[in-house]
Amino acid sequence: MNTYFLSMFTTILPLSIKGQAVVALFNTMSKGFCLLTSDKWRQIRELLGKPAADQTLLALYGNGLLVSGDVDEQAALKLYRQQIVHNTQILKSRIMVTYACNFNCLYCYQKSKPLSMSESTAQKIDSYYMTLINQKQPRCVLDNYIGGEPLLNFQVLLNSASRRHYFCLGKGIEYDWGITTNGLLLDEDRLKQMMAINLNHIRVSLAGPQEIHDRLRPDKQGKGTYKSITGVCT
Repeated sequence: MNTYFLSMFTTILPLSIKGQAVVALFNTMSKGFCLLTSDKWRQIRELLGKPAADQTLLALYGNGLLVSGDVDEQAALKLYRQQIVHNTQILKSRIMVTYACNFNCLYCYQKSKPLSMSESTAQKIDSYYMTLINQKQPRCVLDNYIGGEPLLNFQVLLNSASRRHYFCLGKGIEYDWGITTNGLLLDEDRLKQMMAINLNHIRVSLAGPQEIHDRLRPDKQGKGTYKSITGVCT
C-alpha cells in the first residue's frame, strides 16, 4: 500500500452548508476539487503519512489533492515552470467571457458583479492573441472559455472561438478549444454552432450524485439542476 501526503498546492477551507461542517479542498496545480464532511476529513488526516488504501484517500490522490511519498513537488513545480516559459510549441489561454452565473451554489465564493465581456473587448483580445501566435509560431493552440457560466455570453464566446479557429486554420496550426460549463444551457442548437467551428471538448461540472448536486448547486430559484443537466448531456 502507498503512503499519501497532502499536496503542497492543496488549500483547505472549512465551510458550513446548511449547518453541516464541511471542508473544501482545492489544488492550484492540478485544479482538483473536493468537498468532504469535517468528520471524513479528520479520518483522512489520520491516514496521511501511513500505508493505507481507503477509497476516499485514493480518490483525493487521483485528483491531485494528495501525493505519494516519493513525489518531489518542488522539482515538479520547477519543471512545470520551465515548460511554460520555454515551450513555444503549445500556446494556451483561458477566456473568462462573463462573471454572470445562473446557479446559486452554496459554496460559491465569487461575489463579483455579473459583468460580461463585450464583443469589442473580445475582438481586441483576439487581435492581441493572433499577434502573439504569429510571433511564437506554436504547433498547437489550446483555448478554454470559462465563466461564471460562459453560455450566458454565448454569442461573444462563439464569435471569439470562430475568429481563433479560422485564423489558426489559415496558418496550418492545430486549434483545440472547449468550454467549462455547468451544463444547464447546453442544447442541440448551441452544440451544433460550436461543433461547426471544431469544438473539441466540454467540461461539465457536477457536485456528485443527484441528492448532493441538487443541494449544493441549485439554480437561482433554489431548484435542483441535476436532471436538467444530465438529460442534456446524455
